[in-house]
Amino acid sequence: ITGNPSFGGDADLFITGANSNTAACIILMNPDTSGSTNQETGRIEFGIKDDASSGYVSTRILSRITSTPGSGAAGRGQLEFQTSSGTTGASPNTKMTIDYRGYVGINDTTPAERLQVNGNIRASGYKSSDGSTGLTGTFSFRDNFSNLRNIVFKNGLAVSTT
Repeated sequence: ITGNPSFGGDADLFITGANSNTAACIILMNPDTSGSTNQETGRIEFGIKDDASSGYVSTRILSRITSTPGSGAAGRGQLEFQTSSGTTGASPNTKMTIDYRGYVGINDTTPAERLQVNGNIRASGYKSSDGSTGLTGTFSFRDNFSNLRNIVFKNGLAVSTT
């Protein structure tokens, strides 16, 4: 389906061609002109038809608006990355969210920081913003998102905790 995307149009999918001034683009357009907060606006699903009668979606990328369009916030966008546990009939659940501010939540759908992880983190290395690998400074975190904890590092070694 091709054409000029517009709200209220008949098509939900637009594939627009490229010319010398514009890149090719695929647009999923929800034609609902009365969008509301947390409304899903589009999705890309990946699945397999694993038997003669059913097919199952194992992963999806979902788009939603987190505020009502026309409320002055232009229908703030959010992307959700969902995966399924793989058991029969299991629907995909959100595992990672990118909100309208660019905040990323892993196992958290409402991140309050640039990166918010609900669970353990494993890293094989560290590099500071100045490019050095010797960690110096204070690493702050909240245990169970409540008590603020600090670990002070000097030249890669923890020298104190609070």
